Order: sequence, then structure tokens, then C-alpha cells
Amino acid sequence: NPRRTAPRRHSDVVSLRSIPFHSVLPHLPTLARNRAFQKAGCFEERSARLPITRDGSGSLLVCAISAQKSRLFAEHGHADDAFRLFVQPNVPGWAHWLQFGDGSLREKWDDTASHNHIMFGDLSAWAYEYAAGIVPVEPGFKKVAIRPHVLKGVESFSATHRTPYGEIRSAWRHENGKPVFSFEVPAGIEVVEAPAQAERR
Repeated sequence: NPRRTAPRRHSDVVSLRSIPFHSVLPHLPTLARNRAFQKAGCFEERSARLPITRDGSGSLLVCAISAQKSRLFAEHGHADDAFRLFVQPNVPGWAHWLQFGDGSLREKWDDTASHNHIMFGDLSAWAYEYAAGIVPVEPGFKKVAIRPHVLKGVESFSATHRTPYGEIRSAWRHENGKPVFSFEVPAGIEVVEAPAQAERR
């Protein structure tokens, strides 16, 4: 309803899912984004982990149930919180599963369902696309952008991705309190964007 300035039901899951549709609902993104991210603790450092909340249907807030939501966090300026979803040892957090000893992806945060659930497998793609910033601009990586996100509490990060032209590598590290970027791109790939002062090897 274009007369409304916010959803009727303030479901956190619904709010987060509405963010990608900002071109259709131009009045909604800021409201939905602020509410969902504030409830997730993204605008204030309350603690070392994100709180767990549930919406009316019982879904885990911040939609950590799907790695797509970690992409939304990164795309809207909250890469640190997206990364925290992966590494925190509490629920919701991918590192929580390490306690079970087999290193597999579960269907649920506990140990009561499938142990082979690839819907959580986007972590590796998130790592090279957001943390390392290797972003395809054209199909097949014919053109790429290097847009790394420097993550709070991480001293250095590097990732590689194999393309039809060869391997792309992007890395960053801290030196004297400042991030230093470097990347390698094989012949045949055009780099359309990269950090200023990044070293191309």
C-alpha cells in the first residue's frame, strides 16, 4: 500500500527480505533496513555476539537461516555483522556447528536434522565476493571489480577464485594501522574497479 510508510506486521524476516526490492518500493528500504539491522545489533555494539530474536512465525531473526541475508548485510554497509554470523560460536553462527566434530552443514542450528544442507554453503562465495571483494561484472568473469570489505578484528584476509581465464587473487592486510590491498588477475580479464593504491601483481 503506497500510503503506508511501514509494513503492517513488523516481522523482522519480512523487513529484511524487502530490502532487495527498493526499486519497487522506494519508501520501504530505509525503514525496513533500520528496523531489522537495529534489532540485530548492527548499529550499536552491545556485545560480542548478535542476539537471537524470533518473528511471529518462529523464524530466527536476522534470517541467519539463509546466507542470502549475510549478503544483504554486506551490501548495505554491515559486512562486519555478516562476518560475525559466520564466526561466532553461539547461535546463530556457522562456527556453532564445529562443536559437533564433523564439519558439515546442518539444516538447523541444533543437531536434530540433515547434516548435508547446502543452503548454508554460501560462506565460501561470500568470502571471495565480499571479504576479498572479487566481484564478477560480466558473465564468466570477463570483467571484474575488486571491492574488498576490511573486517573488524581481522588482521589479514586473502581469497582466490578459479575462472575460465585463470585464477584471481585478492588480499588485504593491516600495516601501521591502515589496510593495504593487492590483487592478481590473469590475462583476458578486465578490472573495472579496484581500491585506490592497490598493488596489482
